[in-house]
Amino acid sequence: MVLFYLAPDVQPFGIRIWYHAHRIFNLTAAALMIFGLTTILIAHEWRWLGPKVGGGSKNTSATAYHSICGLLSVIIAWLQPFNALLRCTPSNPHRIYFNWFHRIFGAIGWILAAITIVLACNNFGKHFTDSQAALSLCSSFLGFCGASFIIAEIFKIVNSRKSEISMNNNNYN
Repeated sequence: MVLFYLAPDVQPFGIRIWYHAHRIFNLTAAALMIFGLTTILIAHEWRWLGPKVGGGSKNTSATAYHSICGLLSVIIAWLQPFNALLRCTPSNPHRIYFNWFHRIFGAIGWILAAITIVLACNNFGKHFTDSQAALSLCSSFLGFCGASFIIAEIFKIVNSRKSEISMNNNNYN
């Protein structure tokens, strides 16, 4: 979402405001992921409940899918800052490759996290006072996020067309 609030003229400490917000949200998310993963491992006595070599039918259980999707989403999220260290300058012609790689992996991590949460809401009902309400709330949140992304993309396209038209009008004057 930060991508849609790029204010080029606001630059505290010489860095655009969206980048500060992006950095703060990601550091907060990383800290929460470490806390959450540690809490889960403590609750399960440091045992891996995901897929195992020779795990048989347990490798296709909801618990296994939940564990592997969750672990992959956390790994991707933790790798994103290291990926950002490889970022080239904005004027570099190869910057577009970094941008797409960073966006795609961010989206994959987000989707895996969403799958993990839906699997938890749908299959681990004993941990909720009302599992149907948990699944409904989760689905509503994901629907809201999806709609927000679509609306933001529409605004982005409309604004880019407006600025293109404005530039064309200025060229004729």
